Amino acid sequence: MSGQPRPKGDPVTRAFAAWFRAGNRDAPDTAASGLVEFDRRRYVVLRSADGALLAVYRLHLDGVLQRMRRWPPGLEERR
Repeated sequence: MSGQPRPKGDPVTRAFAAWFRAGNRDAPDTAASGLVEFDRRRYVVLRSADGALLAVYRLHLDGVLQRMRRWPPGLEERR
C-alpha cells in the first residue's frame, strides 16, 4: 500500500516544533504541557507557565498532528 510514512518522534516534541514553526514566540511550559486522552481521543495540549491553554493538537491514529481551532469543552481542565 502506498501512502505517506507515519510521523516519527514524540508527539509532544512535534507539537512544540509546530508551535514555534507557526511563528509563536511564547514558550509553552514543558511540565504543564503534554498528551491528554479525552472522550476516547488523544490530544497534545500546550500550556503556558501559568497554566493557560496555548494550543491543542489532535493526534490521529496514523500519528499526524492537527492543530485545533476549537477543542472539545472540558479539555481545558484536563491535565
